[in-house]
Amino acid sequence: MGAIPTQELKLDGAGMEAVVARADFAGDPENLLAFVRSLDSRTSWPGAQLQYQHGDHLIYGVSMRLRGAALTDITIDEEVGAVQRREDGALYLRTAQQVTWPDGNADGLTEYLVLPQPESGTHALQFTYAYARPSSKLVKSKHLSEFKEGMQVVSNRYVSNLVKAAQGG
Repeated sequence: MGAIPTQELKLDGAGMEAVVARADFAGDPENLLAFVRSLDSRTSWPGAQLQYQHGDHLIYGVSMRLRGAALTDITIDEEVGAVQRREDGALYLRTAQQVTWPDGNADGLTEYLVLPQPESGTHALQFTYAYARPSSKLVKSKHLSEFKEGMQVVSNRYVSNLVKAAQGG
């Protein structure tokens, strides 16, 4: 698994797709990101099965059914980066993943970006999930758009669940 990228996620020409999900939350952004760094936070994924955490290293499974995909039971081996602060005050962390699909391995990247919204007194969590385009064994070319729509729906649910769990709800 490669190092966690420290620059903005750049996907052009990388053979990756990306989905972005967002949710507003009240509370301390640093507490939210501390929760994101934990294995327990991954229960916010539909069908999550927690396996292992050692420091910044997480291993967990996710079992979900997406339209257009033959099978979407995966195991994720994830390295979680440190929380960092941008010049504009936003906080973020990134992870690098090796995802084991039914027909092999693929790389994934995530970014959790907390944007302050001083006018509303809340913050926004923006989650970007970049994943290697699935093989034709997993998703037929004609179903790629359905698969990406499914990934968007699941990511939206994950972020919503994540914010609720971090706030104790």
